[in-house]
Amino acid sequence: MFPENGNAQRLSRQTFTLGEFLMQEAPGYAPPKLARKALLHGHCHQKAIMKTSCEEKLLKEMGVEFVKPETGCCGMAGAFGFEADHYDVSIACGERVLLPEVRKTSKDMLILADGFSCREQVRQTTDRVPLHLAQILKMALDQGPRGPAGNFPEERYLTPEPAIPSKGKTLALLAISALVIGSLAGWFGRRSRR
Repeated sequence: MFPENGNAQRLSRQTFTLGEFLMQEAPGYAPPKLARKALLHGHCHQKAIMKTSCEEKLLKEMGVEFVKPETGCCGMAGAFGFEADHYDVSIACGERVLLPEVRKTSKDMLILADGFSCREQVRQTTDRVPLHLAQILKMALDQGPRGPAGNFPEERYLTPEPAIPSKGKTLALLAISALVIGSLAGWFGRRSRR
């Protein structure tokens, strides 16, 4: 957004995924063990810019045996998949590999997807709910190296869905967000001219 701005460059060097932080910035970190099988899906931005190598390394150190199918995009892509004009494309992307792979997994297998859109696409189109890496770490800490017994191990690590805000609340939040972004852009612009 601000490629020439020193503050933006400095901030970008201080931004990590959880896997990157634990594997690169936390010397001596020893993750809890979890002898489970998982399907790992990285979201598009992560695969294009950052890769999933740190998450893969962390899962291996935990003892998680994972598969990483060539899923490409889940199809949701933020608001893209919710828009009526894009719905069919969104579903076609997900149905290319990811969603059939999720449906084929055994019910005791973990589904790992750190991307919000990816988790939402899987949640809405299959009977599974993917977990974030943080939830899988918590599972290992809470349940020990085998994790929870039985099918659908994710159920204990899900929070209830919040109520959908009214249209008025949504528009107000969008307006506030636009003001904040505009203010930050102006502040960075003024600082860079000094």
